[in-house]
Amino acid sequence: MSLAAIDRVLSSRRARWAIGVALGVAALGHATAAHAQAPLTTDVPVERMHWTTDADGVLDVPWGTILPSLSLAAGLGMSYANDPLTIYRDEGDSRVRVASPVSGRAGAELTAALGVADLLEFSLAMPLVLQQSSSAGSLMLPTTSSAGFGDLRLGAKLGLLRQKSFGVDGAATVVVGFPSAKDASYIGEAGPVAEPGVVVSRRFTEAWRATATLGYRVRERTASLALVVDDELVAQLGVGFKLAALSGPAVELDASLSVATAAGDALGSFDRNYAELKLGGGFSPMPSIAVILGGGVGMSEGFGTPDWRAFAGARFRFSVSDALSGGGGGDEVDVPKLDIKEAGTISRDGVAPPKPTDDDGDGFMSDVDACPSQAETVNGYLDDDGCPDTLPDRDQDGRLDDADQCPDVPEDLDGNADEDGCPDPDDDADGVADREDKCPRVPGVVETGGCPDPDRDGDTVVDRLDNCPDEPGTPANAGCKAKQLVRLTGDKIEILDAVYFRTDKADIRSKSFKLLDNIAKVLATHPAINVRVEGHTDTDGDDAHNLDLSQRRAESVVAYLTKKGIDRARLTAQGFGETQPIADNASKKGKAANRRVVFAITSGNDGTVVEPTAPAAQP
Repeated sequence: MSLAAIDRVLSSRRARWAIGVALGVAALGHATAAHAQAPLTTDVPVERMHWTTDADGVLDVPWGTILPSLSLAAGLGMSYANDPLTIYRDEGDSRVRVASPVSGRAGAELTAALGVADLLEFSLAMPLVLQQSSSAGSLMLPTTSSAGFGDLRLGAKLGLLRQKSFGVDGAATVVVGFPSAKDASYIGEAGPVAEPGVVVSRRFTEAWRATATLGYRVRERTASLALVVDDELVAQLGVGFKLAALSGPAVELDASLSVATAAGDALGSFDRNYAELKLGGGFSPMPSIAVILGGGVGMSEGFGTPDWRAFAGARFRFSVSDALSGGGGGDEVDVPKLDIKEAGTISRDGVAPPKPTDDDGDGFMSDVDACPSQAETVNGYLDDDGCPDTLPDRDQDGRLDDADQCPDVPEDLDGNADEDGCPDPDDDADGVADREDKCPRVPGVVETGGCPDPDRDGDTVVDRLDNCPDEPGTPANAGCKAKQLVRLTGDKIEILDAVYFRTDKADIRSKSFKLLDNIAKVLATHPAINVRVEGHTDTDGDDAHNLDLSQRRAESVVAYLTKKGIDRARLTAQGFGETQPIADNASKKGKAANRRVVFAITSGNDGTVVEPTAPAAQP
């Protein structure tokens, strides 16, 4: 599509247009006028995802180790990107997508890498476009080819750091791209591209690992309408988690984030900022092969950012030296012909031993590596044998067996003495098990559910049994200075005298006022206590009458205490009649004992609730 044609399109709509070259959501920029824009060109690179040649890479992010000498890694990756080339119309503060010169692209990439020394490897990658389509909308756009080869990339990586010595694996990299695409069609660059960078990686545990890259992409400046494609700052971050570390399948869950921005306008024009998040998984049917599957979403609107992406691929690695030597990993040896008439053994004097290699890339050469094809897991346990291992923890409480005082019983991890690996059923050692202890970190007593038994006035009578908790007294006077007619127990207010009523009536006799006043004072100083006032009678008279009389007498006591300022909601009246005798009704003394009022504490003194016993059914 010529610039003049674009000018006609823009003029017919009386709007300003910007063209975005994006693998997903992108725009080429804001155009102030059609004549101020550069000519439209298809030399804009759309593909941002490049498969790494590293067998240990996380999705598309390289790893910081080097292939062993004469080891080969190869791979094939395929992906589909939605709307990698889009055109937007500016509408005030927003942008509206109106066309997709390339609405979908299916691509592939062949990769290979060869370790030529223990600290150096070379790589190459050839991308291909298998199919791409367009959606021009109402615009006249250039025709794009449906398939073609991309730009060949050659790379080198120099190992600098090893995790065993420095805590991380690190390498310096350089990748050079050559404009080998025969048909531009948004497949390749306008000129050569060079990208120096660094890679830093670390295996944190047997399960977790991470890698990151930082680079600078040098390219020939290209302009297409309002978009300027120039040098870029690029970075990647990859994180992997191996399910096999949790006794799961041989699958690794991976995530990667790739970003790029214009070197001369960092985080400036929206159309030159690229960000893409990818999630996927890798399955390893054997240590030398990995199969990868995943997808990605665009996180910005810069060119090369897809709306969404799906990808799949495979990587494998093998030792060239092993293949050339028939799998032995050493030099071929001429075996002398054995004379059966001679006794003895074949001599290998003068034959050089094979050169040690590090095929699994764990820093241990094959002559000292107990597992030369499986990488060591650096986790602080048997890290010097070159083999993967799992920390011994039989009870799975996170405390290694050699430091676990109870290796077969898991620690309860309650924040108390968790370092010994043993459960602690009573953390505060107060005789109340933690599952029943209301104060599991503070020693207490059984009567208070494991909480402390305070004594506010310091008179040696604890508050729950102290009639006067804020007045120092004596134990003989229930914690008061004056003599008391009642005492607090765990489940009742025990009266030291009787409550007297007029015969066969509910009227309280004045001789009991002092006793009831003492009860009211105790209730006032213990506002949390709730009481059930129980009325009881002897067996004289009709059963139903006695039940009614006991109820009315209990209600009379409640009414008296209420008049003394006690909240009625804290008091319950219940008559039991003659159903709960405490003495023999055959004697006058026994009947006198059965005619009584009981002040049962239902809650508030020890945290428990005492349920009443229902009166027996009357005949």
